[in-house]
Amino acid sequence: MYCEYAHLKGFSVQKSHVVYWIHAQIIKTREYTCSKAGYKRSKPMDESQVKYHRLDTRIGCLAYIHFNVDKEGKNWMVAKFVEEHNHPLVVKNESHLLRSHRKILNVQADLLKNMTDSGIRTIHAYNFFDDEVGGFMNVGFCKSDAYNNVQPER
Repeated sequence: MYCEYAHLKGFSVQKSHVVYWIHAQIIKTREYTCSKAGYKRSKPMDESQVKYHRLDTRIGCLAYIHFNVDKEGKNWMVAKFVEEHNHPLVVKNESHLLRSHRKILNVQADLLKNMTDSGIRTIHAYNFFDDEVGGFMNVGFCKSDAYNNVQPER
């Protein structure tokens, strides 16, 4: 539900804090935050061993939703919702590229595997999905996800 809201608004979601009921594996509270929440931990590093310098995308965004869950784990109630972001949101035609909105369904993964196993190149298999659903923004994953899904098989 919150992920769909994030997709429409233009931000990515990450799981945050979770608390379980004592002596049970049932969630008591769960928090989801904007993917830009918090800050990167600063670790002392030897610069000669750093292979890639990655951009820090976490900028302390305070947007989140907090759920309370009953003891059976069936009813989720919104306890707190903070809507304000401290960064610009992604425009609608680019929100499908955000990490929390990219998922390869099992059916898609199986079809992708069957197509590549039969000799169809990964890019052509991805273009097939593109044509079937009416555009790359409706596929649910991007080209690099398709390559990453096929790569372990080879």
